[in-house]
Order: sequence, then structure tokens, then C-alpha cells
Amino acid sequence: MVSLVLHFQRGASSLPPARPSSFAPSEPDSLSFLQFSERATTESAELKMRLERERREARRLTGQLAADREHQARLEDSLEAVEQAREQALEECVPPSAVLSFVRPS
Repeated sequence: MVSLVLHFQRGASSLPPARPSSFAPSEPDSLSFLQFSERATTESAELKMRLERERREARRLTGQLAADREHQARLEDSLEAVEQAREQALEECVPPSAVLSFVRPS
């Protein structure tokens, strides 16, 4: 790039000569690019599979979380019903006057 700028600053009307043919990619360079390309393709496929597994796992966990919340709500409702039944049973077994005398300090 610098040589191109200097060439035009000197007042030359044509472009600098083409690069030497030794600059063309050699066989080892193209082979290493092919290896890099194959490796990148393989890694890309592996990452896509991993991403899909992670998405499936996230969906599964989201479903499990929703099911756990529903189960917790049912358990809380059941607990509330049992506590109400217990309070009712205590009221039926013990007359209110006995409860008051038991609570009142002597």
C-alpha cells in the first residue's frame, strides 16, 4: 500500500508492476487452508449440535419448573385444607370455655 502511494506521488501514470509469481499461494498454504476449513466446518457442526442439546435441555427444565410450580400450588392448597380441618376438629373436641381457661394465666 505504501509503495502504491509513493508511486503515485512521484507522478507515475501507471500502476506499479504486478506482484511476483512467488506470491501466489503455494501448495502447503492451500492445504493448511483446507485443513482449517474442514476443522471449522466440523467445529461448527459440533457447536450446532451442542446448541440444540442445550435448547432441548432448557425446554425440558422449563417444563419441569412449570410442573413443580403446579405441584407446589396443589400441596399448598392441600396443606391449607388440612390445617382448616385440624382447627375445626380442635373446636369440636374442646369446648370454647376450656380453651379460654387454659389460655388465661392463673
